[in-house]
Amino acid sequence: MITRTGQQGKFSSFKDKVAFNSAQSRSKTGNYGHLLLPRGVSVFKEEPASRVDMDMIPYIIKEDRHPDRDEERDVAVKGSMWYKRPYKLHRSVGPENVNLVCPVSFGKRCPICEHRSRLLAQGADWKDEAVKSARPSDRNVYYVIPKGHKKFEERIHIWDISNFLFQQHLDEELDENPDFGMFPDLESGLMMRIRFSEETFERNKYAATSRIDFVERDYAYGEEMIKDLVPLDQVLQVKDYRDISSIYHEGEDVAEAEDGAEEDEAPRVAVMARPKANGSTKPIARMTRSDPKPQEEPEEDEAPVEEPVEEAPPPRQVMRRAEPAKPVAAPVAAKPAAKPVSRPAPAAVASGECPSGYQFGIECDKHDECEECPVWSDCYAAQEAAE
Repeated sequence: MITRTGQQGKFSSFKDKVAFNSAQSRSKTGNYGHLLLPRGVSVFKEEPASRVDMDMIPYIIKEDRHPDRDEERDVAVKGSMWYKRPYKLHRSVGPENVNLVCPVSFGKRCPICEHRSRLLAQGADWKDEAVKSARPSDRNVYYVIPKGHKKFEERIHIWDISNFLFQQHLDEELDENPDFGMFPDLESGLMMRIRFSEETFERNKYAATSRIDFVERDYAYGEEMIKDLVPLDQVLQVKDYRDISSIYHEGEDVAEAEDGAEEDEAPRVAVMARPKANGSTKPIARMTRSDPKPQEEPEEDEAPVEEPVEEAPPPRQVMRRAEPAKPVAAPVAAKPAAKPVSRPAPAAVASGECPSGYQFGIECDKHDECEECPVWSDCYAAQEAAE
């Protein structure tokens, strides 16, 4: 028997302390590299040579400056629903090869991007390893629900994949079939049936999107499902300027890190509800495209899948859209190493003018010519200032 004489205050204080600690433990996020996963949420991972059925689930935007924001068309504005969050990622940074979310994704300064700009301004070639390694890759995060998958439960997951390996293909499909843009709608959306090819880069196998089908759903999701979803921008773990500079420069005390260092707010944590709706599917359209193999470094280094998921025949008749014959585009050939392309002197190009005829300060890093552009750093700086 415990005697509480003279200790009432100490013993009674446990009630509130234990309750608070339990609540904190339940609400903590999981750290998945550069992602902060809300409690109970896992990461979905695509596999080479597989087929995946999935629903994309929108979320409510709570940030003021979403990268896709278009106020005139009410796209990705604060308080509205949207299905993706674009961002930039620096891969394999520092001696520990960590992946870091580029602060430019949130309109902040990035010491790695600034270092790359200085190298180019000083005359470095865009193919120099120091320049290439400092360039961030474009990626997107989504909320998805895999359907009938062998490895992933039918509940909300976070899907993180490069723009090159998925979103670029989805954009091409939607350009040709705008009516399929309803796919993320909670009530009348479409399921996506995605086929991934098996590609190889330096003996590493990875998955690349080869085809996307849109499939009619006979079930719907309720708005209560997304009201507590953590906004996708808060899923991205962004380190401050000084920490990124320290990692990039292998722990050296770099003077430039003293300027503009900011502390980022911690992401809000919320619990996600598991959808209960389920039903059969009915294919309404299909489109097949034979894409050339990518000419850039893949985003993932995954081992090959021993038993790829076999394609199941469609449950009902598939309607194909008649298309005119198109010539097959030849893959882009690598430039010969014997005569490296020399960059023209910056003085030969007028300030504020794109030498390739694109929009200066608007289309930076969106075209192949940007890799060799003599005014890249000025164009990049102008674009950042405008945003």
